[in-house]
Amino acid sequence: MEAITEDDVTDLQAIRQHRNLIAHQPVRLLVDDTVDVNLELLKKAHHLLSKIDKWWILEIEVPTSGEYNAGQGIDESEVNSGMSLLLNCFMEVAAEEIIADTKPSGT
Repeated sequence: MEAITEDDVTDLQAIRQHRNLIAHQPVRLLVDDTVDVNLELLKKAHHLLSKIDKWWILEIEVPTSGEYNAGQGIDESEVNSGMSLLLNCFMEVAAEEIIADTKPSGT
């Protein structure tokens, strides 16, 4: 239904593989210094979830709600789900923590 692209599907497969590593081998993350949570995949997962949420809201919820008509002109950039807003907050906190952890001590 064109909510996501073939590239998105490829990204989702990589995200799922990484999720499986985190979910099924958490000890490996703790003891193997060559394995980390892939922040780029986390960002892609966040982007894809937001993209799918926005599509769902605009293509399913709005047309079936009966509260809006086509002439109202919804600004797509302002459309977010509650889950997407919550994840935005989590991502901001995580980014702040990563920046704090990577600063040299004493700064």
